[in-house]
Amino acid sequence: MLPKVIEDLIYFYLGRFEVGSNLPSLKVIRRLVKKSNHDIAKRYIGELYPEHTISTGNVINLRSVFQQPQTIICFYNALVMSTNICRQTSVLRWLLKNELASEPVYMKELLKSYLIRIIHDVHP
Repeated sequence: MLPKVIEDLIYFYLGRFEVGSNLPSLKVIRRLVKKSNHDIAKRYIGELYPEHTISTGNVINLRSVFQQPQTIICFYNALVMSTNICRQTSVLRWLLKNELASEPVYMKELLKSYLIRIIHDVHP
């Protein structure tokens, strides 16, 4: 029989391995972030400039978004619509509520998402 401290340590590490084995791959997270950001950018630019078509390379500078009230409202509307309609954005929001956000490697990838950066109040 092992001392209680050693047993607790073993069970702690077994729990960490179990959590780690259930985590999605980083490639999946990157793909979710990319598709979610594209959907948010498409909705944001579409609301600001209805006649503008978006390419997959468009990137939103969040600092410029928060300089004018009109752009803040448009960006908020884009986030809400994307969260309600885009499956990838909804999944990112759900992942943030789970233990995935406590893993530094995953949080680094999640912070590339417009949605997660706004939730965490992180601006580029």
